[in-house]
Amino acid sequence: MVASAASIGREGETRFGWLVLLRDISEYKSLEAQLLTTERLAAVGRLAAGLAHELGNPLGIIKACANFLRKKLDAGSELSEEAEVLASESERCERILKQLLAFASQEQLRIVDIDLCEVVQRGLNLVAYQAPDTIETRLETTLSQAPVSTDENLLTQALVNLLLNAVQSISGKGSVTARLEPKDGEEWIIRIRDTGCGMGKETLARIFEPFYTTRQGGTGLGLAITQRIIHRLGGEITVQSEYGHGTEFTLVLPRRAESRDEGISNK
Repeated sequence: MVASAASIGREGETRFGWLVLLRDISEYKSLEAQLLTTERLAAVGRLAAGLAHELGNPLGIIKACANFLRKKLDAGSELSEEAEVLASESERCERILKQLLAFASQEQLRIVDIDLCEVVQRGLNLVAYQAPDTIETRLETTLSQAPVSTDENLLTQALVNLLLNAVQSISGKGSVTARLEPKDGEEWIIRIRDTGCGMGKETLARIFEPFYTTRQGGTGLGLAITQRIIHRLGGEITVQSEYGHGTEFTLVLPRRAESRDEGISNK
């Protein structure tokens, strides 16, 4: 809120009042914040693409040498164990570079007609293979079909990212639920709910920020990539969470994807 004031009365005469104007600039501030976020994402995207390109070749050589040593050295020897660590860590670096490229990517969408029920169930099945037996995964919906025109690969990537995050937040027994429902005849809503550890306010405020992570060994790119994918598909993603009480991500997707350019380019 911005306030301005001016006295009322003719020049040289006694002033008999004040004119006070109050202007709500909250919408302006919101747009300004969105612009700053877009500019920062553009800079991060260019940096990510450059790093991935420059580091890809030397990392490939390191990985090849590590695998060569692993094959030549006697199993169980000290040097063999060091070679295993070298190979494993080079593969982890390679995965990080792939995430950087995915974050910076601006490939054209490949729109196809699919059933959202099948896509969500497939994502749950993929995650269930990696989840311990103590974690239940399930789809809740009254729909037999949910037709949508979108990029199936990108949507699957976003869903699997969210579902894996949900599984990883649970220690011991728990559940991950994906609920699918229609909205206004024009959109679909997917709610992904877990019974995990939840998040505090500080983490929640930065959850989609690139490279921000609270998980040891994490890159902080998974949710940033997920948010960008959903926005590219013309949708919205929000999150609600409370420390100790689980987390719920809500996706709102149009029945036909309409890409929104966030200004991230590889150029």
